[in-house]
Amino acid sequence: MYNKQIYVSPLTIRRTIEIESCLMAASKEEIKDEKRTLVFYEAPHKLINTLNDLYNTLGDREIAIVRELTKLHEEVVRTTLSQSLSLYEDKKPKGEYVLIIEGKRHEQ
Repeated sequence: MYNKQIYVSPLTIRRTIEIESCLMAASKEEIKDEKRTLVFYEAPHKLINTLNDLYNTLGDREIAIVRELTKLHEEVVRTTLSQSLSLYEDKKPKGEYVLIIEGKRHEQ
């Protein structure tokens, strides 16, 4: 398990409806160079495809995957986008998710 603190820069918050449009060809250029922290809300049935699209668009950035934020069964997983793809191979995502992704580093 990857357990490193994520540097949080000023936030860019995207709503669930916008995540699909952000990952369309025209918007990929806009978010791939975003230096601010990206925050997405995602439904469980879309999570795996979204993580895959984010990895293909942003590369291997650090991510915090937060399930059931502010609820009794809240769970936070800190990992990278590449490692996140294997988290749900055997375990079906349940609950609502908040994805917090580091902005582009200067050396990327």
